[in-house]
Amino acid sequence: MDQKQVKAGKESLLILEKLQDTCPSRTPVSVLEWTLIDYDNADIEVIPESIKWCFNVRKIYGQRNKLSSLPQSISDLQFLKELWLGNNQFEDFPSSVCDVTLLELLDLSGNQLLKIPRDINRLRNLRSLYLSNNKFTDFPTAVCGIRKLEELQLDNNQLSQIPDSVQQMDNLHILELGNNDFNAIPDHICSIPNLEKLFMENNAITHIPPSIGNLQKLNKLKLDQNKITHLPHALVSAKNLLDIHLHDNPLVEPPESVCSKGLEAIGRYFHELKDSKAVQSSRIQLNLLGETGSGKTSVSLSLQRDKPTLTAQADRTRVIAQGSCETQPDIAFNINDFGGHDVYKVSHPIFISKNGIVLIAFNLVTYNLSNPDHYGLYIGDWIDKVQAQTPGMRIALLGTHFDEVSTEAAMTIRQAVLKQMKQHMEKKKRWLKTQVSNIDEKIEDLQQSPEQEEIIQAYRVKQGRLSKAANHVVDVCDHVFMVSSKTMEGYPQLKEYLSNQAQRWAVSLPGTWVQAANAIRIQKYENSNNTLDWVALQEVISQHAPRSWQKRSPTEKRVVICDILSFLASRGDIIWFDTSPTLARVIFHKQEILAGLLKAVLNHDLEHLMVKLLRPLKISRPRLEDIREDFAVRGIVSKDVMKCLWGQFHLSSVETEVLVELLQQLELCYQVEKGTAVTPDTTFHFPWLLTEDRQQELEEKWPRCLPQDLIQVTLEVYFPYKCPDGMFEKFSVRQHNYLGFYKSHRMDWKDGLYAQVRGCRIQISRSQRESDWVITVAIRGRNIEDLWPPLHRAHSDLMSVIQEDWPGVSYDKFLVCPHCVKEGFNRPHLFPGELLDRPPPISGEDADVPCRNCDDLIDAGLVHPATKAEICHKGKNIGNRGRLFVTSTVGHFPHGHFLMYKIL
Repeated sequence: MDQKQVKAGKESLLILEKLQDTCPSRTPVSVLEWTLIDYDNADIEVIPESIKWCFNVRKIYGQRNKLSSLPQSISDLQFLKELWLGNNQFEDFPSSVCDVTLLELLDLSGNQLLKIPRDINRLRNLRSLYLSNNKFTDFPTAVCGIRKLEELQLDNNQLSQIPDSVQQMDNLHILELGNNDFNAIPDHICSIPNLEKLFMENNAITHIPPSIGNLQKLNKLKLDQNKITHLPHALVSAKNLLDIHLHDNPLVEPPESVCSKGLEAIGRYFHELKDSKAVQSSRIQLNLLGETGSGKTSVSLSLQRDKPTLTAQADRTRVIAQGSCETQPDIAFNINDFGGHDVYKVSHPIFISKNGIVLIAFNLVTYNLSNPDHYGLYIGDWIDKVQAQTPGMRIALLGTHFDEVSTEAAMTIRQAVLKQMKQHMEKKKRWLKTQVSNIDEKIEDLQQSPEQEEIIQAYRVKQGRLSKAANHVVDVCDHVFMVSSKTMEGYPQLKEYLSNQAQRWAVSLPGTWVQAANAIRIQKYENSNNTLDWVALQEVISQHAPRSWQKRSPTEKRVVICDILSFLASRGDIIWFDTSPTLARVIFHKQEILAGLLKAVLNHDLEHLMVKLLRPLKISRPRLEDIREDFAVRGIVSKDVMKCLWGQFHLSSVETEVLVELLQQLELCYQVEKGTAVTPDTTFHFPWLLTEDRQQELEEKWPRCLPQDLIQVTLEVYFPYKCPDGMFEKFSVRQHNYLGFYKSHRMDWKDGLYAQVRGCRIQISRSQRESDWVITVAIRGRNIEDLWPPLHRAHSDLMSVIQEDWPGVSYDKFLVCPHCVKEGFNRPHLFPGELLDRPPPISGEDADVPCRNCDDLIDAGLVHPATKAEICHKGKNIGNRGRLFVTSTVGHFPHGHFLMYKIL
């Protein structure tokens, strides 16, 4: 029998309404042939009783309507297998469904249900039941009697208990209980014999029962965003558990760095605990941040030496200085003292561990309460930077030079700073919550159009990110510590706070790990080598390992050593990268060596740099000036120059190669030229060092007004606070993957780059527009089909850079109307940038969208090619008005407008 489909069709409802008083013999043949009815987004309040005449229907879609009940006659649909009723207005379960005996899937998510009747047990063939986003406070016990049920979704309710009858659900494979009120995984769940997937993310779970090991078929476990500190040893008994999610938990045993590597690493950790006694470790990282001259180095040295220590101007930190201190016999800190110069801020992601504390230091003497910019410069911008880069990091404020101001002045500054910080945090949190609310409204509007599911999903991802960022705004200590590194006043209170934080985040470690960490720490002082290689590391660990260590195979030893290194790197004890075989060969156990190597390249004291280069390179003054100009103006450094800058460290050839690769892996630079007979030295471009403005010759290559024979597609990403330091530079380095080695293809300046590739011209720039910072990616060419791939690629790269290094930053993204660009409008129409998160472009016939700046419609393919096929497909089914229109709604976005797709 041919299948007929009715999608969002009120015409089919009219047919059914005419059949209300008709006998079966007069039912049109077309109705009898329907196997799928689609009333999604049809704005209906009832389904007519005459639905019973649709004898052969297999699926009914009725999502996102205003249904609150179903006709009794629906029970006559004996071939019905799927019934989708999500996002309606059901307050009571539609009992007539219980007689649809062949029903296999029932979706009642997004309603207002409180109870499920026992009659649901009559659905003997039901395999999937979706009850998410309802109002259940008690688990609907009736569902436990559905013997064939394989999938049960009850996430986003208010559940806290599970009945013991859940053990009867022998065929249940998937159980979703995320976003509820559980404080533990109920034992009864661990007795469901065939459970394969258990989702309980975003609850308040503190305890996982040992019986979790009974779930022998479990292959996926989601427990993100809970309060779990300890995992049971029995967890490793779940042999099929390949996918475990434990992000955003205060994990102690095992530490988060172990859990993030999966069940095998967790198993190895517990094996090590069994092999050597567990040791409570309270060593965490302490990061000192702040502007130049804020007293960070004096604080660091005073903590380390436990006595007054002042720093001379010449001894101030460039890039980073590292040390350690113990505030109590079993509490210790790895201290990072960062240089305050802008160019050194690029090193923060390399050295800062998220499992640490940040002290933002500011000088009480130079902090001027009457200057409205001082809070942002010395405190606010630093808080935003840390929360953007490492959301969840604990932050405290530290006023220095306490001995140089009166007690009254210091107390006045403290009160003012706390008030400003409170206002700052409240404003930021309010902004984030407003964004979340705005997205709710956009999703609600978009749900009226079924074809918008992909962009709705993109908005939900963004909403989750903003909600998480709002939660992390509170991670700032509500006290301003004040210290004098001359008299040590205030240090006891600071140490007490630091010790309490360290104890709070203590972790349990195998004794072998602690011994290995101590042995590596000793090597910092007793070993003259810059780094540790694998041979040296294995020897160090073997000297302190238990006897059983010698019985292990080389492969087993290597895996365990990797576990140890991963943990020590996450804690800040060492710097180690396992992203490539080359980098993994070397362990920076003396982080100050890596810091010094970075300092040598990123040094902002150019005159000192030139003197340093002059002797070893044996070059003329004119050549030295060329090197100086390349370095300062164009950010270009040759490999020979780098070797010279690193001369004092006496690097081995292996260490040199590792360093060069590391600079590229960290996306601090990219290779410009490979050595040739003509140009024997390889050169590297560091965007971080650029000082040059946009080159004049680009006015011809990229004129301000778009030439008539070209098309331009544009992505704009807005940062409402500030574009994080280093983000644009890292993004520009990543573009080199597509732009080739040679200078002729690419031109860089301090806030942008221009390139030509495959018939396209590309300009990427950073700018400030009123209170927003904007990264713009613009592609020009003659064929629209050639422009989308590089724009998609750049968008994907920028989103990856944000996710990897600045996961807490706030941003909005837009696609600029190409028609407005062509016409040169100052306030172009903006489309949602989330369109780029949709699937790849699909071919199809043309469809049109309106632009607010003109009366004519423009080709939707200029907005985003992926919309074409869907637009045309919908257009054929909704008649002459089947065009995709764009409606504007006022929101907190550039020019006050945000755009969304909607079928009218």
